[in-house]
Amino acid sequence: MQVLWIFNHPAPYKIDFFNELGKLCDLTVIFERPSEGDRNPSFYCEKSQNFKEVILHSVKIGQHNNFTLKVKSIIKHSKADIIVMNGYSTFSEMIGVSYLHHHKRPYVFAINGGIAKPSESSFKKHIK
Repeated sequence: MQVLWIFNHPAPYKIDFFNELGKLCDLTVIFERPSEGDRNPSFYCEKSQNFKEVILHSVKIGQHNNFTLKVKSIIKHSKADIIVMNGYSTFSEMIGVSYLHHHKRPYVFAINGGIAKPSESSFKKHIK
């Protein structure tokens, strides 16, 4: 089975998870950016061993957001059996989810720790 996973940055705990998951499927992980803005570079010490890793270079927006159209392009050309989206909070994720939704491509969310804010603007709620 081919799996395409879109994730925000290569955190070591996720690299460990993806290395284990990659033993069970043909896994490609797209990282939207090489790091989080508030992380020490030494935080990123783990390496991919059992999965294909693609790190995108996107426009940084604040500490935790980014923008790149490359996510859409990768999804568009993917032959994966399943596409997993990390979430919908970054502009890149919003673009990816919007593309999947409009083209009726099945996908799943794997969201950990995200809390929806009741005070979000109607614009953000509409996009999500």
